[in-house]
Amino acid sequence: MKKLSLRFFKNGPIKLINDSNFLLENSIIYEGKSFDLNKCTFICRCGRSKKQPFCEGSHSNSSFDTRCKTSKEKFSQTFKNNSLTSTNNELHNCAQLIIKENSPILAKGNISLKINNIPEIINKRNFNLCRCGSSRYMPFCDRSHNDIAGRYYTF
Repeated sequence: MKKLSLRFFKNGPIKLINDSNFLLENSIIYEGKSFDLNKCTFICRCGRSKKQPFCEGSHSNSSFDTRCKTSKEKFSQTFKNNSLTSTNNELHNCAQLIIKENSPILAKGNISLKINNIPEIINKRNFNLCRCGSSRYMPFCDRSHNDIAGRYYTF
């Protein structure tokens, strides 16, 4: 079975892991270009990498903070009311991360999230992940990227 796992590092990148025993073709789509995944890679989520969408360590020289900055109750309510995640429950045959400039990471398909305290209401087949580093609902996107404009952001 083709399957991806995402592991989130505190104040660091997302580790994208191939949980199958074969090459996952077209696992990452960045600005229309496809990347295959053999074992694992690291995806930037601080918004400062010079090698987008991949992490090259820029988060270590910044005040990037991955803590969720709101209560669990407000977090869950926001997802219910504002549809921060996609609500399409269609099953996808292959897992992918789709990344466009100045946009969140769209994760779709058979993806395993390795993160504590994910509200059960979150659609685990389609969801948006923060890559600007400013979301109050880390690791998920809250559209904070629409409000930031800084010379050090490269996402």
